[in-house]
Parts: sequence; C-alpha cells; structure tokens
Amino acid sequence: MKKFHVTPGIFFILISFGGQTALAEEVIRYVTVYGAGSKNGTSWDNAYDGTQLQTAINESGVTQVWVAKGTYIPNGTSRGNYFALKNNCTVYGGFAGTESSVDQRTNYRYGQTNETILSADLGSYGRCYQVIRCFESPTSNAIIDGITIRDGYADRWGYDTQTAGGGIYIKNATLTVRNCTFINNYAMYNGGGIYIEGLGDHVIQSCTFLNNSAGSAGGGARFHGTGVAIISCKFSNNSAPDGGGIYSYYYSSITVTNCVFSSNSASSNGGGLYPETGGSATLNNCTFSGNSAVNGGGIYNGSAIDVRNCIIWGNDASSNGDELYNYGTTNLLYTCYANESGDIYGSMTTDPYCITSDPQFVGSSNNPSHPYSIGGISPCADAGNNDYCSESYDIRGSGFGRKLNKTTGASGTIDMGAYEYKVGTDASLPVTLTDFFAQSVSGAVLLSWTTESETENLGFIIEKRLQVSGNWLPVVDYRTETALQGHGSTSEKHEYQFTDKAVTPGTTYLYRLADVDYSGKVTWHKEVEVKVEAERAQIPEKFGLQPVYPNPFNSALTLTFSLVEDALTTLTVYNLRGEIVDLIADKYFPMGYHSLQWIPQNLTAGVYIIRLESGNQTSLKKVVFVK
Repeated sequence: MKKFHVTPGIFFILISFGGQTALAEEVIRYVTVYGAGSKNGTSWDNAYDGTQLQTAINESGVTQVWVAKGTYIPNGTSRGNYFALKNNCTVYGGFAGTESSVDQRTNYRYGQTNETILSADLGSYGRCYQVIRCFESPTSNAIIDGITIRDGYADRWGYDTQTAGGGIYIKNATLTVRNCTFINNYAMYNGGGIYIEGLGDHVIQSCTFLNNSAGSAGGGARFHGTGVAIISCKFSNNSAPDGGGIYSYYYSSITVTNCVFSSNSASSNGGGLYPETGGSATLNNCTFSGNSAVNGGGIYNGSAIDVRNCIIWGNDASSNGDELYNYGTTNLLYTCYANESGDIYGSMTTDPYCITSDPQFVGSSNNPSHPYSIGGISPCADAGNNDYCSESYDIRGSGFGRKLNKTTGASGTIDMGAYEYKVGTDASLPVTLTDFFAQSVSGAVLLSWTTESETENLGFIIEKRLQVSGNWLPVVDYRTETALQGHGSTSEKHEYQFTDKAVTPGTTYLYRLADVDYSGKVTWHKEVEVKVEAERAQIPEKFGLQPVYPNPFNSALTLTFSLVEDALTTLTVYNLRGEIVDLIADKYFPMGYHSLQWIPQNLTAGVYIIRLESGNQTSLKKVVFVK
C-alpha cells in the first residue's frame, strides 16, 4: 500500500487487489487549539480551532482528523456533552502542527511536549459524564490514536448510560483505541476508564490506564458481553470494589497480551483482574505485581482462563489468595507464580514448565520507566513457550523484539512476562539479594544478608535511621570495612555480616542496604526494623548458627550463634571426610547470642563443616576456606 498527498487535506491510498489497482481517497481535517487561516480544516495553515473538533469529525466524507497538541473539551457547559466518533473515521492526536504524515509524530504520550488531551473538565460547571461516547448511532471501525483521555465523571444517578465509562462509553459499537492514556476518570458504577458493552472485535493497544476508579467494578476497564483484545497496555493505580484493573462480565471473551498490571486495588475481589462467571480470558505474557484486594490480590477468577507465559508475583490479599483466587477454571502454562502459604486459593492446573522462583524484577531504582522488566539472570528469561505469543515486540514496542536468546540476543525462546530481556540494553540486577536480616545481639545490632549472584559488585553501603525520624545516617560502607566488599561478578552464593555497636538499648532502628557497581551506581534494597534490647533481656527465638561471614574466607571467620537455654556447648570443625580438624569452643555458655572468631591453623584450602552442639540440639554450617 502506498500513500500520495495530492491536495491539501486529501490523501490517496494506492490499493492493489486481483491484479488491479485503485485509488482510495483519504480525506483529512486538521485541528489546533486556536485554529489558523480560514479555519476550514483543510491544512495546518487553515486548521479548525478547538471548538470545531466535533465539526471536523462529523464532516461528511472525512476519514481522518489530525488534532494538534493542547487541551480540548466538549462544547458548551452541560455535563451531558461529550465527543462522539463516527463510522470509518480515525482521530489522531499528538501533532506539533507541522507534520505531513502520522509517522512524523514525536513526544505525544502523557506528559510529553506534543500531548493532545480530550478532557471532561468544564471548570466551574463541573466535569462531563463521559469524555467520548459511542452509543446513540451505532459506530463501526472507528479509531482513536495518540490521545490522553481524562477527567470523565460518570455519576448521573438514574441514568445507566451516564454512570459508566467515565473516559469512554461504548455500546453496540466497535472501536480501536491505540497509544492513548486514560487518567483520572471515574464511574459511579462500572468502567472508570472505559466501558464496552455488546458487539465485539474491539482492540485496545499500547494504552495506559492510570488512576481511574469505579464505584462497582472495573476501575480501569469493564467489559460486558463483548470481545476485546488488549495488547501491550499498562494498568496502574486503578481501583474498584471488584476488578481494580479490569473486570469482564456476562460471557465476555478477552485476550490480554504483553500487559502489566501493577498497584491496582480492589476493596473486595481481584486487585489486578476479575473475569466473572460465564466468560473466558486468555492471558499471554502478562505481568501482575503489587496489586491488592481482599481476595485475589493479583487475579480473582470466576470464569475459564488460560494463563500463559505470565508472571504473577508480589501481590497481596488481606483474606485469601495473594496471587490468585480461583473458583472457576484456571490453567497455568509456562508461568512464574508465587506459591508460598496464602498465595493461591482454590484448585488450578499447572504444567511442568511453570516455576515458583523469584522473577527478579530490575526495580524502579534500576529502570524507573520499566521496573517490572527482567535481567538475563532472571529464571523467567528464555523460559516461555514461543507458540503462546504472536506479537513481534514486548510491551515497549518497536526496538524491543520478542523471542530473543538471553545470551546472544539472536532469535530464541520467549521470556515470561510482559518484557523481553535485550542483551546490551537491559541491565541485569547488579546484586540478587535473597535475605537481609537485623537482630539485637548483646546490646548491638547484627545485620546479615545473602546474595545468590553478583554482577560487577564493588560492595555494600549500610544506613540507619530512628523509627520516628526520616533522616538516614551512614553506618558503614565497603570502602572502610572489608567485610562489606563485594565479590565482583559471580553466580555463587555469598553470605555477609556486620555488627553495629553504636546503638542505644530500648531504641528501634530502621536499616537499609545498598550495593554499588563498578560504574558507581547505587542500588538500594529493602529496609529492616529492629529494636535493641538490653543485653540480659536477649532471649533468642530459636537455637542455631547464624549466617557466617565472610564466606568464602581466607584468614579469619566470625561465627555467631544463639542459645535458647544455658548449657555446655561445643563448636567443632569437620572436614568432608567427617574428621574433627579443630575445636573452637567447649564450655558452658548462658542463653543468648554469642560470637567467636575462628582462625584456621595448618589447614589446607577447602570446604569445612562447622558443628554447634548444645544439650540435645545441633546446627551445621558449610564454610569455604581459600588461600
């Protein structure tokens, strides 16, 4: 297909079929906030002004409307006003006002320079019930592309069509929505961002749903008896009693691909997604994390769903099913999900390719725009099934291809989740931290942490603050304390410890840990809280050796252990043949926490076992001695 611009406002598309060619006319009207020239809409130089946007859409024969940057509101002061779309017409936003093709648009997404906003905010007159509406006359093949849709407020009591779809309301019409942002829209009942009822073949692609809410169901979107494909979209901070992100109902069939659901909430069921009884949903390469609800923090399912190549991790439910609550039929295929106590409620089917390991999201400190992307060390990299996703790109779009080998970047196996790891572009986490603990020991604070792997890791920084103060203060870092120096790049497990003695008994502290890579980039990890008790008040909760540090070691090793009762205690070192090679301690110890240092004498490098025995209890730790 080729496009020719012949006269202002008119394009011709060259279409070939059956060996014949024909010219299809594409009639365009141009709109800017203030208009220009004769204001007849035939070119940017003669653009309609903002009050004529609906006129441009309604004009007979017009197939495209190009809308320049700025904010546009429905005409008049009535809250019942809205923008209406029409058959076979595309409304494009995001123009600077000089472009000659849609492909020339730049910086047109939410918050960017060329953002085009359709707003329901009438100032002192309130907010329109809906920003866009397709209802009174059936609309087919309408498209809206590159628009921010905001501030709809569908709260007209007693009028069903004006209590749903604060951003867009669609009934018995078909619509494609691309490259749009739905923000701060509200519906008294259903579909704060968008409500679709009837017909099918709707497409929502490369859109963001942010801070939308509904009083009943579907904070971001609600679908009723329809079919929708949702592709490469983000649903974040949306809320409703049911289905904070999406709620689908009444035999709706939805396919969701390459989407992220994060920080959505439901005061009842389904923080991220709630497919209701009778319908179906297919989820391909989606990521659910940070969503919350009473039941089903990530997903609450009452229909039949296939979850394929997805990641469901780090969601929360105050009652049942942190990750997933199922009372329908749920099939998990090639999916990463949390499966500890309370994570899954109800029965479901999983295939042998599902995994329950931490996906190791890179986090907002490493990638603020895409915190749920993954690195090459993630267990979700190269772990999906290529047959489950037909999209060429991940959620980021062009330039971020799917089905890439995590090592070479060549064609390979698709990753789980909405993101594909791209060699040379996406950074892996410099440190994979599995544990970070703080405990009060003999009037001091013992900090211990474990890494599963490290990438170009110089070392660690520790800071603390009082529970009642917001000021973080430095405690120690790798430059002054050798125990905090990293191991460079390694895939081996390492354990670290540090004791902070500059504390006051009876005081509660917060500690945080950061790693520093070779480029000097600092990545902060989770915080821990500890109350410092007086030395004699320390009664350990359990017996045993604590994580040892440093490990591996080459000169001296610090061993910390806890005793739950006063007893004769021995601390013995064995080689791998079970032979005793050293006796560190053999004496009476009171209950509490104790630390001893072991300096090997006349031993070869290798692996040794430390055995703690007190009364009828024993604890073992494996250590590596290097020279």
